[in-house]
Amino acid sequence: MWIVARLTVPPDLSVLLLFVGYPIVMLVAGFSSYPFNKKIAYGGGWNPGIGVLASVLCGMFSFLCLGLLGMVIMQTIAAPMIKKFGVAKVRKSAIDARIAELRGNYGKMPPGPM
Repeated sequence: MWIVARLTVPPDLSVLLLFVGYPIVMLVAGFSSYPFNKKIAYGGGWNPGIGVLASVLCGMFSFLCLGLLGMVIMQTIAAPMIKKFGVAKVRKSAIDARIAELRGNYGKMPPGPM
């Protein structure tokens, strides 16, 4: 048996939620996706503005599953770039192993930013 609850919102509050709530969700989705998009843009050799643009687009489309659709698209773009470096599976352990192998070929490299 399904219980359906109906939530009634006063019209003036619904306008407030529309013009204040959605922009807040857009900002949170955009800012939270920026570190990942920045890394993808840097790793792909793109202009740094592409990472910002991708984050803005993730924020704009945040009304669809809180920007998850945009992040799936960015991961789809990033996966072939990662595989160009000889990583068979896009898993953190495989990527870390390949990074260690590449660092072994070029000598000890200082740790990068986290």
